[in-house]
Amino acid sequence: MRFRVAIASLLLLSAAGCGTNTPVTPVTPQSATRAYNGTASVGDFLTITLDSTAHTLTYSNHSNGDAGAIPYTVNSDGTYALNDPTGNLLAAYEVPGYALLVQAAKTG
Repeated sequence: MRFRVAIASLLLLSAAGCGTNTPVTPVTPQSATRAYNGTASVGDFLTITLDSTAHTLTYSNHSNGDAGAIPYTVNSDGTYALNDPTGNLLAAYEVPGYALLVQAAKTG
């Protein structure tokens, strides 16, 4: 019987701990400009800067010297539609401040 009372007491104590009311820390807004470094499948080294205010993606390919700025629009699903005049960079998806994935047509 003591064992059951002890178990019931532990369950009540653990349940009481679950009902605490802690304040939520507000999320800090992301910077309007975020830079990413990475590599392409062909081994090129890239720096890509995304400016969410101007809606431009600026890239610099350190391996072959290519560079440019591409306007983009945000799709309803959160992906970016890139308006690359060369038709190479098609779309992108970003986890702000952590990662940027870019779909390209003419690689590797």
